Parts: sequence; C-alpha cells; structure tokens
Amino acid sequence: TIKNQEEVLRNLGPLNLCVKPAQFAAKLFQQNNPKQQKNAAPKKEAAKKEAPKKEEAAPAPKKERSAPFSSLPAPKLNMDDFKRQYRNEPSEENQKYNDDTIVDG
Repeated sequence: TIKNQEEVLRNLGPLNLCVKPAQFAAKLFQQNNPKQQKNAAPKKEAAKKEAPKKEEAAPAPKKERSAPFSSLPAPKLNMDDFKRQYRNEPSEENQKYNDDTIVDG
C-alpha cells in the first residue's frame, strides 16, 4: 500500500490505523440537529382556508409542447434499413450500401 512506501514514510512518518471504532454520540447529534416543533393544528386550519382560494382561481392554460427537432428537415437515411443491412450482410456489401445511401455532410 502507499502508506508503506519510502517517500510517504519519510514525509509523514509511520501511520497508525484506527484503534477503536467510532461511537455514535446522540447528545452531540441533538445539539447539532435540533428538532423543529410541530404545529399540527395551525397547518390544518391554514390548509382549509387556502383550499377555497384555489377553487376560485381559474386554471392556467397549458402550453402545447412541440417535438424538439420538428424544425429540422426529415433525415435522408432510413435507420431501420441501415440496421438490417449492417447486421445481416458481409462487410463488402455493407460498404456498397453505405456508399450508395449515406450522403456526406
């Protein structure tokens, strides 16, 4: 391992591994992460008050989504035919097919 290499030992000195496993300190955890007090009753009342407001408001009109590449021209290469040719034929015939159908640029 790297800790036993000569350069590491010269710079860092001998390294000791963990002697005892880490212990979970619940008290320290509570100090660093205090629980928020729950106010269940006001939340229920607030939700009941907000519900009628939502019903009164008109629903927002939904935007129609268009296909992301609809502005581009249709491709000249039929991908299904290309896959069939590429998988089923020997490489010489594939090269002829590619020369005939694939357009540069």
